[in-house]
Amino acid sequence: MAKKDFELRQSAGACDALAWAQYKNGDFKEAAASMTRALAFGTKDAHVLFHAGMIYFRAGDVVKSRACVKEVVAINPKFDKFHAHR
Repeated sequence: MAKKDFELRQSAGACDALAWAQYKNGDFKEAAASMTRALAFGTKDAHVLFHAGMIYFRAGDVVKSRACVKEVVAINPKFDKFHAHR
């Protein structure tokens, strides 16, 4: 579904969803590439940046991972990774 969404709309949200699906499937290199596209939109969303930190870490880019996590804390010091879709 994430691939179809990305085909339909080239947005930060669609790129994030695709990146997270790729991450969950263990395709960390592709997830990092998709996340780089998501962040190119200039999003400053703590949830997206948390995803980015996790993805970059698993892709082996610790520097980018730390930068994303620091940005999450700067945006929302009380950020909690728990997220429930309604």
